[in-house]
Order: sequence, then structure tokens, then C-alpha cells
Amino acid sequence: MHAITDIPAPVVLPKTDAALDATSVPPGPSAPIAVTGARPQATTSSVSMLRWPEEEDRRRRLELEGAPRLLVVGPDDDAPALRDDLEDWVRDPPNSADLVARLSVLAERAECARRRPRLDREGLLWSGSAWVVIPDTQLCVVELLLAHPNELVTTTTLTVTYVRNGSSGHPSSVRTMLNRVVARFAQVGLVLHVVRGKGALLELPAR
Repeated sequence: MHAITDIPAPVVLPKTDAALDATSVPPGPSAPIAVTGARPQATTSSVSMLRWPEEEDRRRRLELEGAPRLLVVGPDDDAPALRDDLEDWVRDPPNSADLVARLSVLAERAECARRRPRLDREGLLWSGSAWVVIPDTQLCVVELLLAHPNELVTTTTLTVTYVRNGSSGHPSSVRTMLNRVVARFAQVGLVLHVVRGKGALLELPAR
């Protein structure tokens, strides 16, 4: 186990979005994308295909929603800088085998992201379809633990995070808070181990 001493950035909150058939993109300024050969597997239907750079606004919206996306880049356009692991690109016209492979990888990554526990903007902790409300005073600590699954987050780091939110840093207050977080994680099937004198570890299965 590795101790965490830095305070991480807030958890990114993934969501899914209805997507297009994997063999076409919506009408745009360019001719339709032609795809021949084998069709992608049904699981890849969660991946949105869009023209780039023509559909940059839609790309940004999908990115904010945490939706997987495959950019189809014009023959003479520069390759885009990918923004996260839910994004990839192909050159127009795409090769069928390459297209299927990239869509499959993106769909698998999106499914892994969907299964990971996450906090939404309303302060709900989701694990699959199960959810529980996280009080405002515990949100920063839950975010910290979610950002470092299967790693020991030290008591010092937990205390600093908790106090930063305006709560008491007294050891008894921190212990009480952790016991409540343990109970809330348990309500959605998650296991938080509190190691006396050392910190806490959120146990998650390997991806």
C-alpha cells in the first residue's frame, strides 16, 4: 500500500449518453462517412461518431457528459489532441477493421467508467444503479477516497481535507466522520477499511 500525501483534484463525474449507430454520423458539411465490411459489435453503439473539426461544439458537450466519442478527421485536417481516454480518432474514410477496433476499445473504457463509483453534482454517490446521499461535510473526503482507490490515504491527509471544509480536526471528530463514511459506502456495496493510526483505504475490484 502506498500512502497518499497530496490533496487531489475533484473527482470527475462520468455520465453516459445515447449515441449514434457506429456506421454513420449525422449530416454535416461534408459527405457521409462510408464504412464497408464487418459492422462493429452491438456494444459499440454507446460510442458517438462525429466529424472533426466541424462538430467541435458537440465534441465538447460529449466530453463534459463523460461520453465516449470517435472523431472522424478530414483527409487534409491535422490530427486532434485527444482530451481523455474516452476519445479517439480515425482518418476519413476510415478503414473498417481499424474502425471496429477503436470503437470496441472506447466502448470497453466507457463501460469500466460507468461501473466505477462516482459522485454526481447533487452530492449522490453512485455505484452501478445504487446510490446514497453524501452530506456536504463529507463530500471532500469521499472525493479524496474515490480519487485513490485501493491506496491508503493517510489520517493526516484525511484530516486536512476534512478541516478545509470547515469541520473540526479533533481526532474524535475525524473518527466519527470516517465511521459515517464507512456506513454510507456500505449502503452502495462499497468497502472502506479504516486502519487505526494510519488512514483509510477504499477497496475496489480491479478494472
